[in-house]
Amino acid sequence: MDTKQSFELDLEQKEAAIAFRKNLASTIGVGKYMCEAIKTANIAAGLSDKDFWRRLFIQEGTGDNNDRPLLRPGRIDGSPNRCPADPYKALDVQACSKYLRFGGDRIISSQGGRIQYAEDSYNFFSYFHLPYEKKRGPKHQNSGPQGSYRNALDQALEVRNIASHDRIEDVEKITLTDLSKDINRLKDLTAPLMRRHDWPQSDNLRKFWKEQEKLFQKEFGAAPIDLDLLAHEIFTTEEPLTTEQQQAIDHAVERYNLKVRDGMVYREPDSSALKSKLCDDPMVAALLGRSGTTVEDAVARAEAATRQREEAELVVPELPAEPLPSAPSAAAGVLTRAGVMPAANNAVLSSILDAFILMVDESIFLYQEGRSLLMELSPLLSKRQERLHVDESVVTSIFNLFRSSVPYTPLELADMDPEEAESIQKNRAVQHRSAKAAIKALSYLRKRGCLEVVFRPTTSRYSYDNIRWVVEHHLQSRFLILTMDRQLAEELGALPRGNAAAAKPGLDGQLLVFRATQRAYRNMLRQETPSNVPADPVAITSKQRTSMPVVGDTVLIQFPGGEQRELRLGQPIGQGGEGVVYASGIGGAVKLYHPNHLTQSRQEKLLYMTGADPQIPGLCWPQAMIYNTAGEWVGFLMPRAKGDKLSLSVFHPGRNGINLVKRGWNRRNLALIAANIAAIFAKMHAAQILMGDVNPHNFLVAPDCSVSFVDCDSYQAGTFSCPVGMAVYTPPEVHRRMREAGREDYGYMRTIDNELYSLAVLLFEILMLGKPPYESRNSNVEDVVQAIISGSFPYPFRTDEDDEDAARRGLLAPVGRWRQIWSHTTYTIKEAFYNVFSGKGRLSAAEWESVLREYARQIELGHSSNELLPSGYKVVSSKEGESSTSMVDLVCDVCGCQFNMSEDVYQRRLARREPIRCNTHWEIYQNFRRRKKQVFCQSCNAPFEVSVARWMDRTKQGKSLLCPDCLAKRRNR
Repeated sequence: MDTKQSFELDLEQKEAAIAFRKNLASTIGVGKYMCEAIKTANIAAGLSDKDFWRRLFIQEGTGDNNDRPLLRPGRIDGSPNRCPADPYKALDVQACSKYLRFGGDRIISSQGGRIQYAEDSYNFFSYFHLPYEKKRGPKHQNSGPQGSYRNALDQALEVRNIASHDRIEDVEKITLTDLSKDINRLKDLTAPLMRRHDWPQSDNLRKFWKEQEKLFQKEFGAAPIDLDLLAHEIFTTEEPLTTEQQQAIDHAVERYNLKVRDGMVYREPDSSALKSKLCDDPMVAALLGRSGTTVEDAVARAEAATRQREEAELVVPELPAEPLPSAPSAAAGVLTRAGVMPAANNAVLSSILDAFILMVDESIFLYQEGRSLLMELSPLLSKRQERLHVDESVVTSIFNLFRSSVPYTPLELADMDPEEAESIQKNRAVQHRSAKAAIKALSYLRKRGCLEVVFRPTTSRYSYDNIRWVVEHHLQSRFLILTMDRQLAEELGALPRGNAAAAKPGLDGQLLVFRATQRAYRNMLRQETPSNVPADPVAITSKQRTSMPVVGDTVLIQFPGGEQRELRLGQPIGQGGEGVVYASGIGGAVKLYHPNHLTQSRQEKLLYMTGADPQIPGLCWPQAMIYNTAGEWVGFLMPRAKGDKLSLSVFHPGRNGINLVKRGWNRRNLALIAANIAAIFAKMHAAQILMGDVNPHNFLVAPDCSVSFVDCDSYQAGTFSCPVGMAVYTPPEVHRRMREAGREDYGYMRTIDNELYSLAVLLFEILMLGKPPYESRNSNVEDVVQAIISGSFPYPFRTDEDDEDAARRGLLAPVGRWRQIWSHTTYTIKEAFYNVFSGKGRLSAAEWESVLREYARQIELGHSSNELLPSGYKVVSSKEGESSTSMVDLVCDVCGCQFNMSEDVYQRRLARREPIRCNTHWEIYQNFRRRKKQVFCQSCNAPFEVSVARWMDRTKQGKSLLCPDCLAKRRNR
């Protein structure tokens, strides 16, 4: 099988390549510098902006069918007689290239048989010393730019024309070679600009290309190199290569494992480095006369080495009798020769199962290609009596997606905009079908015995966290992760031990290794055993445990003072990735660990914790150690907590807060829950105890708003740190430290100041019904981490003007009721959160308790809203320290719901003739304003672009849509 296909661009990379080319050919890329160059040349020639603008609209030719203006009607906003402040900003790469390529053909006048041509484009060629032929009469050929620059302009036009259309076939056909050629074409377009050092923008242009080269290297790797041209350069010949020369080049390619496709070498930094590498090959060096051996000896040695390597690959060593294999055995040879791993080849699939532990994430089940691969794997797995390893979080994610993607009912759709509702309904239907098919695939594999669902090794609900943990803690094992998640592949590729590779099914039935883990994949196949790998940190001891207690068994409790007593295990009341929790007859609960979590370090930590009980109400602190009948430690005893998880109640309130309403909770209850949590944190910090892993799963809330802290065995106490954590609760100073180190590590020793930040995030989420503080309207996960580091808090503080300032910075609060909830909190609450998340200061836990109890008191007195989801903004009072703003009560012209708005914003919208709509429908309207639609002028029938919002408004009102030129003519009448 040809190895070239394993390094093809995947769909995400192809889309990224299309976007890279489009940005490069846009007005913010090469077009910007071309416009500046044309502008500089015209200024030097004394051409005014008005004359330049007017000449852009002059027709080319003498009136035949080939007449065409350089700027079509409707392409830009304006007319020949109305010059904008900077006419050059209207040009992009296409317009600049047409202006320079055909600009000299435009006819200004033809009076008396004498034709006068526009020569303004000649200024550019004169300024940058490029060859150019001017027209001198009515019949001339080959006029305009000459030589290679004419070709550069034509190729730039071709690149821009392709980049301007988002066609599926363009995405499917794009290759790294095509992208590299397009970049070189656009670079050739700007080459004369960089040669003129006295041009003001030449340094910036050179810097621009260096940045683009770095970005290209980061996204796609090095540009491909023509192997044939490089070989001719090495042997300094223009004649075809001889048989010996070609054999030497082929040997060098095989020796250095170069990736060659269609005569192009990929993944090499530059041609000079590759040339040096090829010249070091013994056969090439012998032909160049740089070594003491003859060509015949070099060839003989190369053939002998090749035979020896092939014979070694055919040797089948015995596999170690371990549940987790540590060596790839014969599979290394099979997989190395295969290059890619065709799904239909059982020999290769068997080799995969021999060489790797196979793990799967949820993305494989959610895509048709992934499900097809699993169906092909299932017969082989059944025959070999082996199983795919699937984490519990994978199953949970799939079922959550199935439940959350149920299509809306007609009643729910009635409250939405028709056009947006149709799109949302389609997306939910697609997600629901995908999740349903994933569940069927899970069931099918489970029935055939091909699937093993394992407990989550961490408290994270995300499969990528659990997969990464397994890889990091089983260093002597080798993993192949089947996933469609490119980010997971990059995270695995960044792990220092390199004991995991990620692969995905291709459209042609092959299994493609992700680029980020290709090196680890090759190294695992090449090496017999990993080097410098420490002992497995999750190994318990060499001694095997006799048994693990189950329901009804008797266990021994040993209290810190030495007292012992027997206890019979009750029914299980919960389980997680670490162990199972059982009821006990003494009012407490017993947590028994899974065998792989019974480590010596954990036992030492629990011995310390049981002897240092802080006696804090609500804290389910370990009270005693639990041993089995053989005297082996298996778990600990703790107080039994009552209530529901915070993550399943407050953080999932249901539509319109229906789940919280059923519990009888309102906003005052949320404030009390938050205050009670802060109170326990204050007592913990006074005792120098830190939770570490602040996580909504670790809190239980009772109907009376009392709170219990569970999973205390992971807390940071004494010299024992907390080994886990979550990114959203991690303070910015720790995120910066992790980025500098190049890896995530949540096992660090936390400080109280670190935890005060985590506490503030949790309290914010409680009051905002689970919405994180840095999640702005346009944020993804990566943006949120960056926002934490930079302190870009999206919610406005003090006045509505701050809201518009945030909008200009792109930090808009999430769509929905979040902005109204924030508006109705008290000034003290807003100030406290704003100071924490903008980096100005953090409140202690005791201060948070005081602030939140005062907030609950203000709600009880009627000074603050008690609604879970307020329907409007708060009427701000100057007594609270904010600027006094009068509010206007309004009715949405779409849904008819009542809402309010500040007087100044209301007057601004009236002045701009904007619709009066509630917050939800205003956001929909804003989205439609940003989207463009091509329509035809109802006066001149010319095509032009208009916002979807304007098109909908004009259509609803029965009014006509006119292009900018026709509108200008109507105004001038």
